Amino acid sequence: MRTGKTGGRSRNSNFRQNEQKKAKRKPMLNLGKLDYFNWDLNEIMDASDMDEEKVNTFKANMTAKARQRSIKEAKDFVREVEERGDFSRETGDRLCRLLDRYSRIR
Repeated sequence: MRTGKTGGRSRNSNFRQNEQKKAKRKPMLNLGKLDYFNWDLNEIMDASDMDEEKVNTFKANMTAKARQRSIKEAKDFVREVEERGDFSRETGDRLCRLLDRYSRIR
C-alpha cells in the first residue's frame, strides 16, 4: 500500500481537469484597479450630458458587464446606450478607452 502526499492515488488522477476543455481567456476588468476605474468613470459621467437619474444605473450595468462577462460586452452596451441618444459619441469613445485602459486577460 502506497502512502505519502497523494494518499495512495496516482498523481495523474488529481489533474483530471486537464482533460476537460478550459474556458477561453478574455479581456475583463482589472479588479485590482477597481477604485481607480470608478474614479475615472465618475469624472467622465459628470462631464457627460446623460440624465442624472440614469447615470447610476448605467455605471452599475457597465461595471458589472466588464467584471463578469467581458470588456467587449461592456463596450457593446456603451454603444447601445449611445445609439439611444443618452450621451454623445465623444462620451462613448471616452468610456471605451477607459475600459481598454483597465482591462486584463482573465
